[in-house]
Amino acid sequence: MNVIKKSSAGYQSFDLDAMMLDMRHIFINGEITTDSMEETIKQLLFLEQEDAHEPVTIVIDSPGGDISAGMKLVDQIRGMPETPITVIASGTCASMGALILACARAGSRYILPHSKVLIHEPYVASAIGGNAASIQRTVESIAQMRQMTVELLSEACGKTHEEIEKAISYDHLFSAQEAVNFGLCDGIIDRI
Repeated sequence: MNVIKKSSAGYQSFDLDAMMLDMRHIFINGEITTDSMEETIKQLLFLEQEDAHEPVTIVIDSPGGDISAGMKLVDQIRGMPETPITVIASGTCASMGALILACARAGSRYILPHSKVLIHEPYVASAIGGNAASIQRTVESIAQMRQMTVELLSEACGKTHEEIEKAISYDHLFSAQEAVNFGLCDGIIDRI
């Protein structure tokens, strides 16, 4: 999307996404995929190279998606300790999107007043098939992803493993205040 701005040189067309990146705002809208996370990580690396100490805001409105892809972003955010990164839930922040929000640095995780956060156990995206050994490996992999989710949410929210296991045993939808109370984010803000 382009916007028209008046400048000393007259009216000019500017790419809105480029303007937002220049303002150090990154938006994750839609499904968490390898491509969307690689794009987000590239933006973070660019902004870090520009000025590692200048704040960055990541706004998430996502139904979730690929756990491995989302964990790449979690690792990248954690690997940039000099850059203040704020993560804001906007709209619905679900599944892997909620895990990215929760795993951001404490004190830098926010939610808009009418937004929601949804957590649950990892889903199996495709049918399980193959021989017995393949099925067993798939089941073990799912169990490992579930355990990783429990450990990350437990650490991020300050909850016991048992409390997290109970919370993710079904689709658990939190209002903004409930998400703050549970420890998924640190506060409610009025705007991005």
